[in-house]
Amino acid sequence: AKEKSLTTYPSLVGKMTDKDYPWVTLITAVMTVIFLGAYCAAQLVAGAKIGVQLFDWDFTYFVFGGAAVLVAYCWSGGIRASIWTDAVQAFIIIFSLIVLIVAAVLHIGGIGAIINEVRNFPPEMVNPFQLDFLWVSIGWIVFGITVLGQPHLMVRHMCARTNKDIDRALKIYLAWRMTVLFLACVSGILARIIIPDAGTFDPELSIPQLWQDLLPPVLVGLLIAGLFSATMSSADSMLLSASSALTQHVIPAFRNSYMLARLGTVLVITIVIAISLFAQKGVLALVIIAWGGLASSVGPLMVVQLLGGKPSQKLAVTMMVVGFATAVIWRYGLGWHTTLMELVPGFCAGLLVFGVARVFKKIKPTQQAA
Repeated sequence: AKEKSLTTYPSLVGKMTDKDYPWVTLITAVMTVIFLGAYCAAQLVAGAKIGVQLFDWDFTYFVFGGAAVLVAYCWSGGIRASIWTDAVQAFIIIFSLIVLIVAAVLHIGGIGAIINEVRNFPPEMVNPFQLDFLWVSIGWIVFGITVLGQPHLMVRHMCARTNKDIDRALKIYLAWRMTVLFLACVSGILARIIIPDAGTFDPELSIPQLWQDLLPPVLVGLLIAGLFSATMSSADSMLLSASSALTQHVIPAFRNSYMLARLGTVLVITIVIAISLFAQKGVLALVIIAWGGLASSVGPLMVVQLLGGKPSQKLAVTMMVVGFATAVIWRYGLGWHTTLMELVPGFCAGLLVFGVARVFKKIKPTQQAA
């Protein structure tokens, strides 16, 4: 029989070696719709907050405007357009950070002045040898590992023609990611120096505030255009993955109709708008919640599968449920997410379920033989 092609990330997760696990596929699809919807909302919130900061317009206008542009963008483009625009936005992000850093360094008075200012920072901000730094480091390491559970990123690997393309993309991505993270950290330090007494100021708006304070209006306009395009480029990847999960797996009646597939996109963007209007404050918190939901449910299963593990469908579902439930309890029941991100215990709990199942599987035949 001809093997069915894997066209979506949930179908990949539900395809354990030579077996199809429909419940795993369905759960992954539902998680994708919910949490990539939240992740997409974070992009709209980020763009809307910046728009409010720079233009003093109503937050709701930016959300609905961004959603309309996003739907039009997805209908006219698709995954190929998303990948190409992501590549362009990568250069725009690096360029904007470099421009900001150069302007900020000149404004402060050079590297020496910056070093002197950093020495006056509170010790808890600059001392790496502290327990809080350890928990943060562990959280972000697991954050990186659980990229395996992020549909909008993993679908790019599914589009690769050969393994050599994946290896080349990995090198390019790591070089870009390390560069951007370094520049972003430097930007944060400079923002702390220039805006020392923020008070009730939202730290997520520090970069656009610095643009206004340090750069000429023409350059600010160019950087704003780049930033908005970057948020749209990220959001469209998430919207495409979420809508494909909805129309291909959650509501399979939409699968074979082009118009119904578009209706699925509208349903997802409606969810995104609702989340955006409800969670207007913390972009980073929204990102961590969205990433953590997929990381704790799908992440452990993907790691086990890639390491050669072959869980049954029952065990796979148990791993997903326990991992996700642990993350929810950690954040909303215990409130410990302020110390350690909930995706860490959620991810570990999923792996622990598989480990315990393997141990009992090995012990059981021995007991029977005795």
